[in-house]
Amino acid sequence: MSDNKNYRGKIDRIRVAFGQDQRYEVDYFVYQYIKSRGYTVTSKNQGILHEYLEKYPHSGTVMRDALTAWLDERIPRGWIHSAIPEPQE
Repeated sequence: MSDNKNYRGKIDRIRVAFGQDQRYEVDYFVYQYIKSRGYTVTSKNQGILHEYLEKYPHSGTVMRDALTAWLDERIPRGWIHSAIPEPQE
């Protein structure tokens, strides 16, 4: 598994798991989340999603479904097929 060397700060401490021994990089999770929700995959949307992840209240290994549910609660569905809205303070 990679160590997310491109990131500094809290996002670097999040590891996404989707099974007992199966993990993947935050970048892959971000790409898959954007794609699966019908948003346009752009560097801007990826950056915005990273901002949301910076606000995630836990670090360490996080189950994919828990992280997905947390994001779904915060990102309005009306923004489908366009830009992801900036996270609110």
